[in-house]
Amino acid sequence: MFGVFQVPRSALLDRALKSRWLGVVLVILLLAVFAWELGTAVPFVIDDAYITFSFSKNLARGAGPVYGHGVKVEGYSNFLWMVMVAAPLRFWHQVDPIVLARIIAVPFAALLLTSTYLLARTSARRGWSAGAALLLAMDVDVSLGFQSGLETVPYVALIVTGFLLYVRGVRSLPARCGAIAMFTAAALMRIDGFIPLGFIVLFEAGSSWAGRRFSLFALLRWALPGVAVWLMWFAWRWRYYGLPLPSPYYAKALVSQELPYLGYEYVFTEVTSSGLFLGLFALGYLVWRRHRAALALGWFALLQLAYAIRVGGDWMPSARFVLPAAPLLLVLCAWAAEKLLAAARGTWVKFAAVGGLACGFVFIAMRLEPHVSNVGYVLYKIALAKKQVEHVSSLKRAASYLTLAIPPGARLVTDYGGVMAYYTQAAPIEMWGLSNSVIATRGTARGVYPAYGRTCPECYPELDPEYFHTVTPLIRPREAFSSHLEVVEAVWQSDTIGRYVDLGRGFISGRVVNLASGDSVWFLERFRAGSPPRSRTLFQGMAIEYPFLQNRYERK
Repeated sequence: MFGVFQVPRSALLDRALKSRWLGVVLVILLLAVFAWELGTAVPFVIDDAYITFSFSKNLARGAGPVYGHGVKVEGYSNFLWMVMVAAPLRFWHQVDPIVLARIIAVPFAALLLTSTYLLARTSARRGWSAGAALLLAMDVDVSLGFQSGLETVPYVALIVTGFLLYVRGVRSLPARCGAIAMFTAAALMRIDGFIPLGFIVLFEAGSSWAGRRFSLFALLRWALPGVAVWLMWFAWRWRYYGLPLPSPYYAKALVSQELPYLGYEYVFTEVTSSGLFLGLFALGYLVWRRHRAALALGWFALLQLAYAIRVGGDWMPSARFVLPAAPLLLVLCAWAAEKLLAAARGTWVKFAAVGGLACGFVFIAMRLEPHVSNVGYVLYKIALAKKQVEHVSSLKRAASYLTLAIPPGARLVTDYGGVMAYYTQAAPIEMWGLSNSVIATRGTARGVYPAYGRTCPECYPELDPEYFHTVTPLIRPREAFSSHLEVVEAVWQSDTIGRYVDLGRGFISGRVVNLASGDSVWFLERFRAGSPPRSRTLFQGMAIEYPFLQNRYERK
């Protein structure tokens, strides 16, 4: 009964390291670390997420994937994620969709960490593999991407799982079919998901040709079902919305033209500040050692970084255009560490190699983990995330005021097309073109930052606006303005839109007021001769007032 204690200590250790249960325990620990990171992270949320949620809400309520109050425009770029969020909204109408989105993202986060660990395990021991996955669990960008409610973490999880199945299933048809299914799901999850799907098909064709085992029939049998699903979806959305690509793509297409160096700065800053540049050195070493699987991961990581440069990066603090490459670069670091350690000769050389490689992993951790990082760019991301949390909270409160004044289907001009679409019944005219195809396709970047979108003041007569709200802060004191013209001047882009739409004479100023606190949201409402609006008191101490109706052309 005491036979186990007669086994030498080294054999016990070896048996433990080979145990599958140890891998399970490591994955559980990784998930625990990530849960702790989430519990202590900024609950990042952004107005853009509510654009997707607006489509989800309409789909859940049977109106189809439309924007706001029935606007037929493709303002989202994450079809599968929009559908997944719509499913629980069908039953829980009153729940904040950001909560539902985070719940849906939980299994994807677990899949991401598990797949990263298992992918690293294909060519590295548990220690290095767990180290790569641990770095990902501590990554501030993963935490922010998860909290945002957007598709970032699910998208990356599908890509990494696809590579895991592809690398492990070189000669296994079921695993290879699973791989193409993951890449197809990624292509449906985000509009630029055609990049990993196209890459894996071309890489398989090229590698099989180089290995003199190419078969067109085998390639089509493997890749065609996934590609066909994607093509059918692409054809449907083109027919349904009338444009080959979503409005956000056109709205931000000027970034690379107006700010040609922004993409380079974005990628360079993200890669250097995070320490992920070490993954590029690892890739070079593995290519020199003719590591075939490293070619697949490495070439895709480089392609993803090149794509981020091409589109001009992104202003959000979650590195969402670089993040698809991050787990793969960390896996390459684990593989390179294994190869370097295997090449070391002599006890002291191996000891020094382990120490040096461990220092490399610690170096990355000190730059990625938000609680210990002193990298200025990481601290900037956290500060920006905190600012966005406060900003979205104020937008929600303002929307609860505006929905009392704006009737269903009214055309509200807004530069916050997410919250205003979700929490009011307006048919928003989204000023950046993200959810407005007219502005997205005909607008320019004159006077605006192109990373956010476009502007088209000359389009507004055609768009026929009925309401405008003032700029932030949207919640203002009851007596914030002393004349109608002051309210007009407080509307964003009123100086340019006003050249095409008479905001002074064609609109009147109004405010929704909380009578107890005096807090108000100011707006412009189209003036209709013969039926002037009336100030009125609403329920729960709220009122709608038109203080400058009689002298709206005067400046006090």
